[in-house]
Amino acid sequence: MKEKRILITILFGLILGGTLFAQSIQPVVDASRNMKTISCFVTAINYSGKRKSEIQYIFSFKRERSMMRIEYLSPRNMKGTKISIDGTYFYSYLPNLHRTTKRKIDPKSSKNPGKDMGLFYNYIKGDFAVRINNFKINYLGKGSVKIKARKGTRELEAYHYSFENGRAREEIWFDSETKVAVRVLRYNGSKLLLQIDVSEVRLNIELPDSTFRL
Repeated sequence: MKEKRILITILFGLILGGTLFAQSIQPVVDASRNMKTISCFVTAINYSGKRKSEIQYIFSFKRERSMMRIEYLSPRNMKGTKISIDGTYFYSYLPNLHRTTKRKIDPKSSKNPGKDMGLFYNYIKGDFAVRINNFKINYLGKGSVKIKARKGTRELEAYHYSFENGRAREEIWFDSETKVAVRVLRYNGSKLLLQIDVSEVRLNIELPDSTFRL
C-alpha cells in the first residue's frame, strides 16, 4: 500500500511538472508572437572552424516583410561593412571600396544571413512556436548569465532551456523580464559551433523602412 502511494505521488508530480513546464515556455512564445521590431548589439563567436573567430555588429529587424540590417563593428577588417534587406532588395556596403551594391531578392532562394542565428532568428521572425515543435525541450532553470556586451559583460537573470533535434542542440537563455533570447549556444552533438550574445535590446521601436535601404 505504501509503495502504491509513493508511485501515485511520483506520477502526480510528473504530470504536474509537465503542466508547469508547458506553462513556463508560453511567456517566451507570447513574447515572440508580439514582437514587431528589434534593435540590439550582437557578439557572435564561431567555433566551427580551425580557429575561434568573433564578430560584433548592430542588428535591426522589422517583422513586416522580414526587413533586416546588420552593421559590423569588429573585427577591424569588417568594421563599417553593412548588409541590409528591405523585403525586395538585398544591399551591401563595403567601406574600403566606398561601394554599395543592390540586387533583387530571389524569392526561391534559401539564403538569408539571419538563419545563422539559429532559433534566435525564428524567435524574431515569428515562427518560433512552430519551429520548436520539432525539438525536444528541456527547462534547465532560472539563474544569472553573463553575456558579452559592447564594453565588457552584462549580467542578467534568465530562463535557461535546451532544444534538441537529433544531433542538433541549442541552449538558450531568455531574459526573465523581456523574454528575449540573450544567449544562444548551438551544438552538433557535443561540439560547440556558435555562441551568440545579445545586449542593448530595444523592442517594438519605430524603424522606418528607409532604415533597411543603403
